[in-house]
Amino acid sequence: MKLHRKLAGLVSAAVVLSSLSVGAFAASPSDFADMPSDWSRPALENAINNGLLNGSDGKINASGLLTRAELAAIVNRAFGATKTADISSYTDVPASAWYYADMQKAVHMGTFEGSNGKLSPASAITRQEAFTVLARAFSLADGSASSLSKFSDASAVSSWAKGPVAALTEAGYVNGSGGKLNPTASITRAEFAQIADNLVSAYLPKEYTGTADGNAMVREAGAVLDKADIKGDLILGDGVGDGNVTIRDSKVSGRLVVRGGGVHSIIISGSTEIGTVVVSKVDGNVRVATEGNAKVQTIVVDDGKDDVIIEGTVGKVEIASANVPVVLQNAKVDEVVVSAAGADVTVDKNSTVKTVTVDSAAANTALTVAGKVDTVAVQGDNATVTAEKGATIAKVQTAAANTEVKGDGKVTKVEAQAGSTGAKVTTPGTSITVDKGADAVKTDKGTVEPGKTGSTSGTTTGGGGGGGGGGSSAPSAESLRADLLAAVKAKIPEVNDNMDYATLLDPEAVENSDIYEVSVDVEIYDVTKGLASVAQDVLSPVIKIVQDYGQITTIKIADSDNISIAADNADLSTQIISAIKGWIPGGKTLADVVGKDLTVTLNGSSRGTDYSVPYTLHFKDMSDAAINGRAQESMKAVFDQLTDVATSEWADNTLTVNITDGDKSVKDVYTIMSDTLAIELAKYNDFTTLKIGESDALTYDQIKDKDLVALVAAIKNSGLMDGDKKVGGNTKLSVLNAQKVDVVVTSRGGHEYKYTVAFVYTTA
Repeated sequence: MKLHRKLAGLVSAAVVLSSLSVGAFAASPSDFADMPSDWSRPALENAINNGLLNGSDGKINASGLLTRAELAAIVNRAFGATKTADISSYTDVPASAWYYADMQKAVHMGTFEGSNGKLSPASAITRQEAFTVLARAFSLADGSASSLSKFSDASAVSSWAKGPVAALTEAGYVNGSGGKLNPTASITRAEFAQIADNLVSAYLPKEYTGTADGNAMVREAGAVLDKADIKGDLILGDGVGDGNVTIRDSKVSGRLVVRGGGVHSIIISGSTEIGTVVVSKVDGNVRVATEGNAKVQTIVVDDGKDDVIIEGTVGKVEIASANVPVVLQNAKVDEVVVSAAGADVTVDKNSTVKTVTVDSAAANTALTVAGKVDTVAVQGDNATVTAEKGATIAKVQTAAANTEVKGDGKVTKVEAQAGSTGAKVTTPGTSITVDKGADAVKTDKGTVEPGKTGSTSGTTTGGGGGGGGGGSSAPSAESLRADLLAAVKAKIPEVNDNMDYATLLDPEAVENSDIYEVSVDVEIYDVTKGLASVAQDVLSPVIKIVQDYGQITTIKIADSDNISIAADNADLSTQIISAIKGWIPGGKTLADVVGKDLTVTLNGSSRGTDYSVPYTLHFKDMSDAAINGRAQESMKAVFDQLTDVATSEWADNTLTVNITDGDKSVKDVYTIMSDTLAIELAKYNDFTTLKIGESDALTYDQIKDKDLVALVAAIKNSGLMDGDKKVGGNTKLSVLNAQKVDVVVTSRGGHEYKYTVAFVYTTA
């Protein structure tokens, strides 16, 4: 991607003097006077290097006992967790405590649950509690309690911990000592470091090619694995957030565990081979897509509460978590198995499935089919099967209570098998067979008795394509707005492909009382671009997108009249251009629209329901001049607070930091620098990541929330050196003389800006 010079001040504070206190700075293992030389040293070194353990006052305290809060913080760091939960209901976590934010993150991750209204953060954590936290974090299915019998103290493992403890021992992550597990004993920092080392052998950079011997962790959005060979599990940590990860021409010998990722996908492409994908994202939509010749045997939906979208060719999909909406979109799947109650499964019009099985435990499952399914086998009570217009289902079999088959699509045959009670079928033209061991089946024509055959009335509309709503009732305006928003999001890349001077970000729905609108931020990189040229680049694809959607009848631009979007409107382009000119009279370039909002209202109709949605575009100046101006303002604010340590000059995309007190160390300026950085950062929300030198990129949330572990790692791995060692908290500022580091900032639209920080120290 083309690099543009930009944005500085938000980060310079982090870069300039490696601003962290001694206790927080993750120094090298050699900085700790009490580093042991026994079996635990390699694991402790890895834990320190990966930012999991920080030490205090120059000591790592390997034999010290871990508290529950400390374990929460370590697991949060390992997975890159940033999202928080409301923990106000817990009575023993004061908001002023250092661990408050970490306990919020742990509860959001689902690793800590607490009991009796308490999380007990200050208590030493037992081994079985720690094992349970890790099993949850790594989405390990419960092991067999019988497998614990090889340990002489297996009976001491609490009933609630047997499954998780067995999972870790069966996988070889925990081996015990002297034939014992010591489940109720506290766990030391060294012991935990060893287990953490067993669980993750490598924390991967944003771009990775090579072999990882064991489990590997990805903790940031935008990661690309190309020709990677992962000899264990690949974990996409919570730090990926709502971003995307691409796995191309790679092999994962273990599981792919998806704890992070957004609607722009976990993309599995090329010749990639993965046995099992486990989707365990706590909240937020996530899309798993296979492309090309990629092979994925099984996708297990194991956690979450928002949409899980599955796209491409997959052998089997198992829905093992209750109340998680799962959408098969442009998918080809051999088998779908629903094993959790309250599942909501959609097969879109471009998807095909050979078999859907609703297990006996999966009561209250809702299956909506707009595409093609060969067989639906229902064993769970109170299931609803809806065949939307255009759908084709060859056969529905039920041996459960209260199965309902409905909709306007084609269901060729329904079989009520022994054990079926209360079944109801209303799809048109459906043949019905009722076994002698089943109860009668209700239809729109009456009932079909046991041992008899019958059918519903009417003719089907299946197999004819098309695919909008289901059933005979009109859709709600809310559902139509949501469908339109999803369609617009999917087409935004087509518009952006036509522009190298601006980017439309993902639309976001804004609901306020009775008002529903969609907000779209537009990043402008070249404000000199002529509006006439922009209209030519954007108009055709936008019109095509709207017309292809098929439901939009008219559009309104700012205060213009409604404009017909019909394909036979020969004056459509002229009318749209005229409306834009009316919105910005005399406008010639994109500079004339910066800071302004343009509302485009889409008016549609579907199956008797009319709806209207305003899309408001917010034009933001992200040109070099604008971003550099913001950078210089931030830099001035930062160094106004540090005049006794350093001054700065900004010229030709380089920030020169003149160190005036070389005897000061990095830790001496932390408080001022971090506070000022947080204030400056709060002014902007224009970027998503920041990369310091050779380090992994930091996210916006990590910097805003003052994630010390992530910031420390970024400074330490930036390439700044203290002799033959990486820069550390005790590094004197004079050591930075004549060193430089590049900083690259990525905007929300994926645009990159680069500048250089150069350090100068001259002795008197």
